[in-house]
Amino acid sequence: HHVKDKRDTFSVKLLGGYCYRYFAVADSTIKDIDILVQKPGGAIVASDQQTQPVAIIDFEKAWCMDDDATYEFRGEADGEGHGAYTFGIWARPK
Repeated sequence: HHVKDKRDTFSVKLLGGYCYRYFAVADSTIKDIDILVQKPGGAIVASDQQTQPVAIIDFEKAWCMDDDATYEFRGEADGEGHGAYTFGIWARPK
């Protein structure tokens, strides 16, 4: 990613026994919003594959957790653009 990308980090505790979906939606000033999912310490475990103002991690399936875990979610504007976005997590029991 570009050296000057704006990035926000959210630390989220995910509970075992739930399935999750992760998404971000940007306003019209951001052409490409990205979500990166990292383990504490920095190892990347997922990222969105879209190049648009909507980002969804693994849009074809939910992430189901067997055990509790904490992950870091990084939202960033990729390339040019600045503005507002919303990051969300949807959860349901397994």
